[in-house]
Amino acid sequence: MGAFEQVFHLYAQRYPVHFSLTAHLAYVVGEDDVRRATAVLQRVHPLLAATITDDVVEGRYQAYYHHSRAVVSVTTVAGATWEDVAAQEQARPFTHEAGPLWRVTLCAPPAETLVEESNSGTTLVLTLDHRIADGRSGLRVLTDLLSVLVQKDLPAKAVVPSQDDLLATVGESRDELGQDSTEGQLSEPSAPAGAPVLLRIYDNSPPSVSSLMLTVEATRQLRRACRDRGTTVHSALGAALSVALAAAGRDPARIVHPTDLRGLFDLGDAVGLCISPAPAVTSFAGAADRGVVELAGAINDQLNVARRPAVVLAAAKMLKDHLASTPDEAVAGMLAMTRVDAMLTNLGIVELKETTMNDVIDREGVNFPPVISLRALAMSTEISGEQVVGALTYRGQLRLTNTSHEPVPGLLERVAQELHVFASSA
Repeated sequence: MGAFEQVFHLYAQRYPVHFSLTAHLAYVVGEDDVRRATAVLQRVHPLLAATITDDVVEGRYQAYYHHSRAVVSVTTVAGATWEDVAAQEQARPFTHEAGPLWRVTLCAPPAETLVEESNSGTTLVLTLDHRIADGRSGLRVLTDLLSVLVQKDLPAKAVVPSQDDLLATVGESRDELGQDSTEGQLSEPSAPAGAPVLLRIYDNSPPSVSSLMLTVEATRQLRRACRDRGTTVHSALGAALSVALAAAGRDPARIVHPTDLRGLFDLGDAVGLCISPAPAVTSFAGAADRGVVELAGAINDQLNVARRPAVVLAAAKMLKDHLASTPDEAVAGMLAMTRVDAMLTNLGIVELKETTMNDVIDREGVNFPPVISLRALAMSTEISGEQVVGALTYRGQLRLTNTSHEPVPGLLERVAQELHVFASSA
C-alpha cells in the first residue's frame, strides 16, 4: 500500500468506510449462480481476493494486500427494500485480516420470474470496502458480475499500482507539473470555520438511506442546460446541494467532491482506490441568494483546479511526508481533508454496454433483458451530520441517493427543485 491507501486502511479500523451499489434485475438469480460469478471475479480483479496485513518494517508501520482463498459472502433477504438492505450493509464492517472485502446481498422477488418494467426480478446489492475500491470500481465489478452471470468470459486484470508508484512514473515531467499554477484553487474566500467536526461513535447502527429519480425529460433538460453554460451535471448538482443545505440552515455548507484519477494515469476501468488525495472542497456563503446558476460555474472552476496534476502531486507528497502509522493519525489526516457537511459523488452516465437492454438472454426458452434499474452509491463516513449524496444516470434518468445518520428532511427533493431552476433558466 502507498501512503494514500494506508490512510484509508487505518481510518477504516476506527470508522469503517464501505459503499453499496444496487441493480434491479429483470430476472431471478440465485445464490449459487452469484457465488460462482464472484469466484470468477476474484480471478479477474486481484483486489477482490485480497486481505490486508499490518506489519512493521524497519521500525515503520506498513500495510500490505495479500491474496486470499476466502469465499465471497452471498446472502438473500426477503421482505426488505433495497434502501433497507443498503442501510443494513453500512452497519456490517468488513474484517480486513480475513477478507474478502466485498459481498453481495440478494433481495428475493415475488413468485414471478420474468418482468418488463416492475420490481419482480432479483435486486442485487453489491457492497465493497473502500480500501479496495472506489465508486467507479464498484460499477466495473457490478458490470462484470452481470456479464459472468450470462456466461461471458473476462480476461484477468493486473493489480492497480499504489498511488505512490503511479506518481513515481511521472518522472521527468514532475518539474513541469510542479510549475503548473494552482491559482484559482481557492476561488472563493475561505468560509467561516464554524463548529468543530465531530465523529460519531461507531455503534453498528444503520443510517437512513433515501432516493429520488428525475424523469427522462428533466434529465435531458438538465444536461442541455449544462452544455449551454459550459459546465457539468456534477457542478449543477453541487450547486443544488449547496442551496438545499443552506435552506436547511447549513450556510455555508462545505461539500467534498471526490476526484477520479483514471484519466490522469490512463488507468481505464481499473478496480482499486483510484481517487485523488486532493478532493475539491467547495463552500459558498449566501448560497441561496447567489443561486444555482452562479454557483455551478464557480464549482466547475474549482473542480478543474483540483484535477490538475500539480495539485494531486502536492497532496500526495504531503501524505507521504506525514505518513500515518496509527488509526488516530489517519483519522486526523482524513478530517483535515474532508472536514465537511456533505460528500457528493457522481458516477456519471452508466451504459452497461456488456449487458445492454438489447443483449437478450435465452435461458430455458425464456428471454429477458438484464438490468431494469441502477441506484446510486450509498455510503457513510461517520462524520456527525454529514450527508452523502450519490448520483448516476442510467437509461436517461438522473438517480440520487442520500445516506446519513442525521438526514436532512426533504434534501433530495430540494436538490431536484434547484436542478429544475437551473435547467429552466437556460
